[in-house]
Amino acid sequence: MTIYLGENIKRLRRENELTQEMLADFLGVTFQTVSNWERGESYPDITILPEIASFFRVSVDELLGMNESEAQIKIQEYLDFYDKMKVKDAQLTFEKFQQAVKDFPSDFRILVRYMEILMYHKNVKDNPDYENDSRKIISIYENIQKHCTDDSIRMWSKRLICEHLHSKAYFTGNNEYQIQSEKILSGMPCLIDTKDYLSTMLISDMPKHYEACSNLIEKTLFLLNNTVSHYCYYDKNFSAEYNIEAIEKLIDIANIIYTDGNYGKLWHNMIYDYGHLGHFYFSIGDNENALKNLRKSAVLAGKYDELPDDSERSAQFFEGMHYEKKHQRKTMRERMKYLMTEKYPLSDDFKSTSGFREILSLLE
Repeated sequence: MTIYLGENIKRLRRENELTQEMLADFLGVTFQTVSNWERGESYPDITILPEIASFFRVSVDELLGMNESEAQIKIQEYLDFYDKMKVKDAQLTFEKFQQAVKDFPSDFRILVRYMEILMYHKNVKDNPDYENDSRKIISIYENIQKHCTDDSIRMWSKRLICEHLHSKAYFTGNNEYQIQSEKILSGMPCLIDTKDYLSTMLISDMPKHYEACSNLIEKTLFLLNNTVSHYCYYDKNFSAEYNIEAIEKLIDIANIIYTDGNYGKLWHNMIYDYGHLGHFYFSIGDNENALKNLRKSAVLAGKYDELPDDSERSAQFFEGMHYEKKHQRKTMRERMKYLMTEKYPLSDDFKSTSGFREILSLLE
């Protein structure tokens, strides 16, 4: 019954920004007594429990942690819902986690996910509550950095706050947010210090070692693809020819590695890469290669949509591993149809050709 008592006293004290001495003074005990409670070396007399609970405005049952197992089950239900629904239905996930935060306002697993939801569930330009949401995001970040002892959650929140401050600098035109973002970024670990890399060397269990290596190979390819895109695709200083060469190299690398046609974490990248190639070729007047690559994008989008939720892989570095497809609000066919008809800078004449219309039929 008292297994969580010391942990709960410590958590509640920190949430109320109290030192052990301050709590001890209120309860009429020594700070060493409070310290012993928090370390689980001794427990408060049963007669003082109601006084402690009243001080922290919780029930004795909550203080004792009598409902801890039930709470953990409910928290896990929220975490599982987040994993399944965050992409598929962002608004529903947002509403669900508004309740989750009310139910478990001090659980950092809930809070860091709510922080991410606040950042991405609405388009910044269309969000009238942007400043209010921003204050919540920053407040959650500060809470996590001040009280959370789980390094993975602390790093997660740092990544999120860097992205948020960078976005806010762009949205508001205030470069001070960018300075704050870069200051936090400078204190984060470099790639060589990450769990993903170190696991490939330090794990001795061979199945787990191979799995760590496979995961890092795929994550490295994913990061490479995204980094090259950030380097040239989104920079207007590079020519279409330069971008074509860069993207084709990325595609060549991926096709060398993913010999079974299951692109795993790179599925979306590959579909977009071929789509980007299509509109770059169009921009230099090469309609033949434009149609060729747009068609490849459409075909891959269809293959992705038809993938089972779980597919086994056979390529060299991923043999025996499984790829679990993420659920989304829109299919990849729908996404590529939107890009090709609304976003890519293709002319009306080009879009009226039989070749382009045939590509759109693949996206139906």
